[in-house]
Amino acid sequence: MDASFFYVRPDTQLALEDARFLLKRPEGRRMFRRMLTQAHLMGASKAGDALDTAFNEGLRSFALCLAGLIESAEPGGTGRLMAESSLEYAADHSK
Repeated sequence: MDASFFYVRPDTQLALEDARFLLKRPEGRRMFRRMLTQAHLMGASKAGDALDTAFNEGLRSFALCLAGLIESAEPGGTGRLMAESSLEYAADHSK
């Protein structure tokens, strides 16, 4: 068994319920958007050297898992998060 400092019982149904709960709230959607952005879901992995590229691929791998969870919980959810991001960006930059 893999020891973890942040143990969560492995339960796919519970993970989906948690994601649905968060996706229903602006705060949860912002948190997902923040994590997907920081993990470079839509960014390039290639960097200046092999170690940086490997690091970026690790981040992107996490982002893909997170996007998969979002899509499993709410099909089309990742696209809706992107649309929400675009609207918020436009509103913030039109002032």
